Parts: sequence; structure tokens; C-alpha cells
Amino acid sequence: MAADMLNLLAAELDMHSLPRQRESQLQTYLDVAESRIRKKGITLDLTDTEDAHLLVEYAAWLFRRRRQEASKMMPEYLRLDINDRLISEKGRVCDDEL
Repeated sequence: MAADMLNLLAAELDMHSLPRQRESQLQTYLDVAESRIRKKGITLDLTDTEDAHLLVEYAAWLFRRRRQEASKMMPEYLRLDINDRLISEKGRVCDDEL
């Protein structure tokens, strides 16, 4: 799955071919994004397409932000995706407790 995630992130960043020297850098962005999402209380299942997409979106924003290609503030679409995912997960926990 790691190679797939790297390829998805490269595609999101319009890197038509993934240069070998970029692989470790992009993997770091994926790792940081995953860590930050988990710190928000979200349990990622990277076999789920929506969770994988959320991780790639977050990592791409981190990459663009560091390169000054994007605003330092999280884009509204990404913030909403994270909030929706968190609410969905917490809602399932509450439903399971009933």
C-alpha cells in the first residue's frame, strides 16, 4: 500500500513520474500527515479509499504549504473533510455504545 500512496501523492502533486530522490521526501509527508490526522482522534484505515484519499490530500497540502505554493491556512475543503471524517467516526462509537 505504501507504493500506492506514494504514487497517489505524486499524481496529486502533478509529478508525472516519481523521481527516486523524491520518494523519501514524499513518504515523510505521508507519515507526518498520518500522524497529524491520528492526533485529531481519527483512526485511519488505509485500505478504505476515502481514508487513503484524506491522507493524500493532507500530505499534498503539507508539501505545497512548505514550498509556499499554498496558503499556510488549511484549505476549507480539507478542514471539512477532516471534520466530516472525525464526526463520522465518533458517531459510530456512540451508536455502538447504545
